[in-house]
Amino acid sequence: QTGACATTAYSPDCSKRAFELPILGLAAVCNRHLGRFLDKSARTSDWTRRPLSRQQLDYAAADAEVLLDLHDVFERRLPQVESLFA
Repeated sequence: QTGACATTAYSPDCSKRAFELPILGLAAVCNRHLGRFLDKSARTSDWTRRPLSRQQLDYAAADAEVLLDLHDVFERRLPQVESLFA
């Protein structure tokens, strides 16, 4: 197998190979690609309770921020990934 993806349809396996990512959580991806620690301590808190705590709001904001940063990282790598579908 050459590592190329056989189809242009979305495939988790192909995406994992394309971005060299095993199935990881956001914190691990953030650490690997941004070199930043992402505090996930509020992950298992009670998100149904209102109002949300300051910790939960900070947690959600941090997730959103790193997702934007990761988007930029992966977008720069897109030309390499697209070649797998050629």
